[in-house]
Amino acid sequence: DLDNPLKRLVTSFIEDFASWILGAEVLEVISRNIELPPEPDSFLTDQVFLVKLVDKRYVVLHIEFQGRRTPKPMPLRELDYMSRLAQTYREIELYSVVFYVGRGAGRHDKGIHKINNSKGGVSLYWQYQVIRLWEMSAEELLVLGKPALLPLIGQTEIIAPEIILPQVVESLKTVSDEEMRGRLFTELMALMNDEEMLNMLENLIEKDELLMDTPFLRRIRTKSREDGLKEGIEEGLERGLEKGLEKGRQKGELSRYHQDILRVLALRFDPPAQSRQQLEQLMANITDRVELDKLLAAAVQSQSLADFQSIADISEKTY
Repeated sequence: DLDNPLKRLVTSFIEDFASWILGAEVLEVISRNIELPPEPDSFLTDQVFLVKLVDKRYVVLHIEFQGRRTPKPMPLRELDYMSRLAQTYREIELYSVVFYVGRGAGRHDKGIHKINNSKGGVSLYWQYQVIRLWEMSAEELLVLGKPALLPLIGQTEIIAPEIILPQVVESLKTVSDEEMRGRLFTELMALMNDEEMLNMLENLIEKDELLMDTPFLRRIRTKSREDGLKEGIEEGLERGLEKGLEKGRQKGELSRYHQDILRVLALRFDPPAQSRQQLEQLMANITDRVELDKLLAAAVQSQSLADFQSIADISEKTY
């Protein structure tokens, strides 16, 4: 039930999440949610992003959300994910993090795993960051000073909600962009498990007359009176925000692939106008998503614009 709100939150505010997880200042983030090779045993990860740090380094950031149950142990899933990401984005730094949601989830996972060999050495070693939201206190998120992270409060331990929740609402009110502010309030309520705290939030929002003129929230509140507030939020999310986001993702998806590649090339090599036009024409002829992902990796790794163009020319000739 929490998977979609968590993914929406991270996708909408990935710069803040990347900065928090990586502990570094972020310059740019590009979504790279892809189907990982090899075929036919391919599968989708939760979320993958290409992050550009202020020191111009690139990092592949992989984020997974996991509840209390999983058919395959998370350490083995992470081993599979990370090895395939390493093959897809060669020679690029890789950072993987698992958010455990729900009391007890991931209790024994320390994020460090190995397989020994018969001679007392280590044959295989892999590591990822583990964040157990249910073990965190609400104060830990508040002190970070990042409003985009505050919707996670509902998955943390809240000792004094009468103190914490007003602070959360006041912090979210500081977000100047009306659409972003509304989205944060919506995800805050969708990720709040406790019914009493959910009612407290609704009262705080009504008291300050926040979002009351928003058809989206009115739809949520109307539904909540009929089926309960939480069901109303899910209904509103599914019919409103999720539908809009999905429609946006479907429209022009290939175009965004091309734009990502061109943006990386512009940032790294600043090509002249004539070269930019040639690159745009070249990109328009390549529509295979796997090939476009290879070209994005090439854009990051190439030592010069000429190196990238030689790779892109080879790719174009295969189609």
